[in-house]
Amino acid sequence: MGKGARLRRLRTQSPPRDRVGTGDVIFTWEPDGAIQVLVDLGDRVGSRTVRAAAPLRLDRPQGDAAEDASLGAAAAWGMPDYVFRPAIVRTGSGPKQVGDLIVVAGGIGLMLQVKSRVEPTTDAAKEERWVRKQATKAVHQANGSLRLLQRLAPSHTNLRERELEIRYEVVERWVTVVIIDHERPSLGLHLGSSLADSTHPAVALTRRDWEFLWEQLKSGVAVARYVTRVATEEFHVGLGQEAARYYRLAAEDAGAPSRPRLDSSGFYGVPSVLAGPALQAEPAGHQSPAQYAVTRLLLEDIAVSDMSGPVGISRESLEWMRIRMLWAFDSLPVHARERIGADVQAWLSYVASAQAGVFPWRARRIVGKEDEPLIGIAVASSGARN
Repeated sequence: MGKGARLRRLRTQSPPRDRVGTGDVIFTWEPDGAIQVLVDLGDRVGSRTVRAAAPLRLDRPQGDAAEDASLGAAAAWGMPDYVFRPAIVRTGSGPKQVGDLIVVAGGIGLMLQVKSRVEPTTDAAKEERWVRKQATKAVHQANGSLRLLQRLAPSHTNLRERELEIRYEVVERWVTVVIIDHERPSLGLHLGSSLADSTHPAVALTRRDWEFLWEQLKSGVAVARYVTRVATEEFHVGLGQEAARYYRLAAEDAGAPSRPRLDSSGFYGVPSVLAGPALQAEPAGHQSPAQYAVTRLLLEDIAVSDMSGPVGISRESLEWMRIRMLWAFDSLPVHARERIGADVQAWLSYVASAQAGVFPWRARRIVGKEDEPLIGIAVASSGARN
């Protein structure tokens, strides 16, 4: 069946629709909670199945389990180093929790509040009221958490089990993210009025959409930039329709002039420019999963390496230096990661075949912004016969 026929067939089913940009966005819902998204891009139809949100643990209260699942998605697809558990601080009115979880990546802080619906009813109006009420409540809680960060700079523990102070002022931009966990959320519901009281840019997502973004981008820096983009631009969609907005923005990025992002070169030779769209239509690493996995392993090497510095530099300062190194690498465009992963694989094969007593090596440096760490990658033979 041709694309046009497929699109017409889906339209005859009268699924909920939303107008995004200049094209039609069409959704169909599957019994298992997945959705099929089709975007009419004029010359072609973009299609993607977005899986249902991951099942919640049954040995935890539902609200806690929803927070765990949201935290787990960011750690699994991003880096555990960016994901911080909530801190409890003492105030004059008693102990208070700072957020449900915090993601800090690429100089952007995401203050998350997760709201999970226990035993939803079949009354659509009642469920819509619940969503609006919880979104408003989440914004007020996020406002309070960000005020506490400004006043107290409490220590948080990330999922690498490292304790670090998160200072409000060292993050370039904060964004409030409201995650709605609901079996049958009010899809297409616009929550602008519920987010209006936020003191920072704010966005509301279903838990399925939150997980979709992480699986699609597989980068803490990329997700943080995307969330900031949609929270600050006048380009709104209804609750549960984030995949449609993502693909519309990806189509716009693909058609925009490519801007240089980073330079990459060997220690000798002419540098090459790594440029490409900010958003990819295919999930990150879809075309070259093995090569993409190599860059994740390089990130893990940075994350677990023993770090030491001159006398007088605190352990916490060294850990923030490590995180900034991770950000610099994690900001690489998807196609650049695949290219670097392929090169490292080829280098490893090359040095592994070296004869005894020969010490071949290959190296590359990646130059980003002036205030970013300089990344160097090198592979060398031990000189022993393999």
